[in-house]
Amino acid sequence: MPVRTRQRARRERELKLDQLGQDMLEAIVTAVPLNDLASAAATCTALRHACAATSVLAQARLPGPPHVVPRTTLRRLSDAGNPWASYRLGIADVYQY
Repeated sequence: MPVRTRQRARRERELKLDQLGQDMLEAIVTAVPLNDLASAAATCTALRHACAATSVLAQARLPGPPHVVPRTTLRRLSDAGNPWASYRLGIADVYQY
């Protein structure tokens, strides 16, 4: 009869990211700066779905003035309801002409 080792039993009790609820993952990812959001999304499927959620994109923190955020990224964040992205797009449109 096979006997379980302590290490194997301990691994079974560990909580994995895909076992957390989507709302918990979104709450965790909301605290991640925009520069690190793509890296977090590339780690696993659960975090990729959490990073792509509209609620996360609407609350994403944009980097400060020395950093340039691509217009496509600003457009995506603005479409999700991010007020800072909408502001930056508006400023860019005003000074474009």
